Amino acid sequence: MKIRNKEKSISQIVKENTGMTVEQLTDDKRVWTYDFHELFELLEKKKPKRIIIFGDYDDDGVWGTWILKGVMKEITDSKVLTRLPHRLSEGYGAKPSQLEPFGLNKDDLVITIDNGVAALDAIDYAKSCGSSVIIMDHHQPVIDSEGNVILPKADLIFDAHFDGKSNFTDWCAGGMAAMLAMQAPVSEQFKKQAIVAGAIATVGDSVTLIDGNRWLLKEGLRLINSDKESRSMGLYSLMVAMNCEEYVDEQTIGFSIVPCINAVGRLLDDGAEQALALADTDTSFNEAYAIAKNLVAINEERKSLTDFWAGKCFEFVESKGYDKDKVILISNDSIHEGIVGIIAGKLMERYNRPSFAFTKHSTDELLQKGSGRSAQGVNLKELLDRHQDLLYGYGGHSGAAGLTVSKDNYSELRIALNEDLKDIPYDEETIIADIVVEAKDIDEISKEIDKFSPYGVGNPAPVLYIPYFKLYPIKGNNLYLAIGKSGVKFQGTSIQAVSFRGLKEYEELGFPTEIGLVGTLGKNYFNGELTTQFLVQNILPAKIPERETIRKTPLQLMLERRRQKGVS
Repeated sequence: MKIRNKEKSISQIVKENTGMTVEQLTDDKRVWTYDFHELFELLEKKKPKRIIIFGDYDDDGVWGTWILKGVMKEITDSKVLTRLPHRLSEGYGAKPSQLEPFGLNKDDLVITIDNGVAALDAIDYAKSCGSSVIIMDHHQPVIDSEGNVILPKADLIFDAHFDGKSNFTDWCAGGMAAMLAMQAPVSEQFKKQAIVAGAIATVGDSVTLIDGNRWLLKEGLRLINSDKESRSMGLYSLMVAMNCEEYVDEQTIGFSIVPCINAVGRLLDDGAEQALALADTDTSFNEAYAIAKNLVAINEERKSLTDFWAGKCFEFVESKGYDKDKVILISNDSIHEGIVGIIAGKLMERYNRPSFAFTKHSTDELLQKGSGRSAQGVNLKELLDRHQDLLYGYGGHSGAAGLTVSKDNYSELRIALNEDLKDIPYDEETIIADIVVEAKDIDEISKEIDKFSPYGVGNPAPVLYIPYFKLYPIKGNNLYLAIGKSGVKFQGTSIQAVSFRGLKEYEELGFPTEIGLVGTLGKNYFNGELTTQFLVQNILPAKIPERETIRKTPLQLMLERRRQKGVS
């Protein structure tokens, strides 16, 4: 057990995590911009007969496509068509074969969103047909063996990482589309809906929640909870299906809404089209609700597959001693291709190591398709850049990557990646908290934590360690309440604690009446009341505090002063 910041306040912890000052974190008046005037000028000059939008199969790509389609339908007289790639049979990004059926010509405009900056062949094909091309992407471009950047020959490229058109560089595709909608001459209702969709995409794509992204998510959460017009019919139906129509925060988005949009694209080859169909449904609630319920059911199937294969992979890694490697790689041809990224994430969370999971390639038996998730500050894109000779193909960014490798090169890749990182001193602690707190102080601490929300990538929620948490009956005489097959809920003096995977952990401790908890704070909306709850990451043996020998931290002293003054 490691405590990172024993002597620091919540504001200091958040400041260190984000690199932002308290003033920046609480300033909602700064204006974030993205200059799209060239796009509007091209539309006016060309007046395309058709606009073909090529998106992506994940949450960000779906919402980005939906926003862009809505903008184009409102501001042009063009026929607007969309195409999302099939994850299993086609993979990521636009390809000439996917554009050929459209019969492109000089009267067409192709817009790629959430892809395109690396789609050199597809863009060349569209241009050879005489079509105009606009790229809206946030991924990294192709870099050749000599380190030169190669950009597609599109008419316009919008990628905030290098285009110099925005005062913020880490937008996701949905965020870019929302910024476009805010500038476009569209209805005020659609602008609100685009902001909400962009906020969902921002959480779903795990971009850093600082600056522009932080503003977009805060604004999206404000709208979705206060203005019913900001909820499109499709989104509202999904909220009803997930029982979250009364209140939404970043955790609701990340753990309820986004997984349902992603799951159908993971498990079904053309599943992303179902997610887009949900977003597109704008007249019939019953029609939208039927699609939403199906997406929820598919997500439940995805969760079952994930739990099964995560367990299998944990057993394999530990039996082989791979949990001590600098980079963890596992391969199993029976893992569903759509969940390899999730499995890589599970490995990363368990072992605190950069992790890759592979399965068989859907069309070539000599290849393996994989996904990686980073940890310990390792940049996966840069790591893979060093080994292009071993890879059939790859792409991604610092935190996540997708790759294809021949079966013959798999073992060599594993050795090479571990060799690259052999001298990096990893933090071996797997249970890490930011600060030690007492259960009785949770309400006050919650107010401090709320000041700096929303939390996520780039602004992680402060992790709290409660050494002593006394349990009280939660249902009848029971000191715990099982949630599903693996979850558990506890009642403390003034707060409930919930763990969605902790029942076994609690059982292994012998079902004690006093425990220690590590986790973060969240909100629970029930019967019209919004309360704070403790979201458990780890359940530990209780440590009864020796109050007379413990030196009080600045946070504890501040809370005591507030209580003495009667300040809430």
